[in-house]
Amino acid sequence: MNKPIYILHQIWRGEKNAYPHIQPVLKLLAGFYTAWMRLRAHLYYKGIRPVHKLPCFVVSVGNLSVGGTGKTPMAVYLATHLTAGGYKVVVISRGYRGRFEARGGVVSDGRRILAGVRDSGDEPQILARLLKGTPVIVGSNRHLAGQRAIQQFKPDVIVLDDAFQHMQLHRDLDIVLLDCKKPFGNGYTLPAGELREPPRALGRSHATILTRCPVEGQDRPRQARAQFAGHRPGPVFLSRHIQVIREIIAVQDNIGVVDKIVGRRVFAFSGLAKNEDFLYTLSGFDCEVVGSQGFPDHHFYSERDLAGVCRQAQDLAADAIVTTEKDHVKIEHTIHWPVDLVVMGVDVSFGDDENHFHTWLSEQLPDRTV
Repeated sequence: MNKPIYILHQIWRGEKNAYPHIQPVLKLLAGFYTAWMRLRAHLYYKGIRPVHKLPCFVVSVGNLSVGGTGKTPMAVYLATHLTAGGYKVVVISRGYRGRFEARGGVVSDGRRILAGVRDSGDEPQILARLLKGTPVIVGSNRHLAGQRAIQQFKPDVIVLDDAFQHMQLHRDLDIVLLDCKKPFGNGYTLPAGELREPPRALGRSHATILTRCPVEGQDRPRQARAQFAGHRPGPVFLSRHIQVIREIIAVQDNIGVVDKIVGRRVFAFSGLAKNEDFLYTLSGFDCEVVGSQGFPDHHFYSERDLAGVCRQAQDLAADAIVTTEKDHVKIEHTIHWPVDLVVMGVDVSFGDDENHFHTWLSEQLPDRTV
């Protein structure tokens, strides 16, 4: 992580005495940014800026903060549920840092993956790999991407991954995700905090989903609900992330390894918005994390990066290296791992809220049993 980003993250986390001379400047800039975002939303609301409408039902999965709330796993959950209910679904993502981001492109036609990670970006590549039978399209201009989806695949429903702030495209359903642990971060918008928009922007949404809720007890969800009760007119659903092992790449002389990491000494590496969250989730697998290395979000791995990871794992006598599926799709080199590589993914569970959420969703969608 470069130094300016590191400084911002320290301030956003509210670390004691973190660069007090910088914070007043950041808060001043945040005030201008907030005013602009409110004006921008008002211009779209009044029709001064054009809003384009597609001839199908559009669902947006978004958030208020910069990364880390689980939009892509939620898009997978929604697309899977809608497809199972008989809807023809296409998922559209921005394709951040991919070659297709500016001009758009088809990552998957639902049968084959047609673009590599350098073209698609990491999150659309995950969508394409997990969503069998569902086309995935990328492009920063969601309207043009939507037109491409209509022309090539004729969907009933388009699911937009990370589009709450992309108001150029009309959506029939706006779902906003908030991290249950800290829904509004430190309360400030960029650059003083991690919020893309102030909490009052939730008034544009149709529902809010709290993610990463604890498995036991409801104190934190209740506290989170209380924090934004005045900003949220629609229903609020609770969900949690379940870490699952997507794949184990065993070393050549250990093909019979069991598909688990319980009791193993592991070295972890990841390039996420919140690398510390990945390390925390590993505690649920009863493994010993002997070391870790964090990279910037959306980082593409060089041979040197991976050689460093392997060397650290060997120096610490780890018997497995653990990473995320988001990172694994960006490993383009042939690597001879010294120990087993365990690839972790995230599934979404609504727990007791599942029937409630499905009922609400079916009431919003075009006529069809879901």
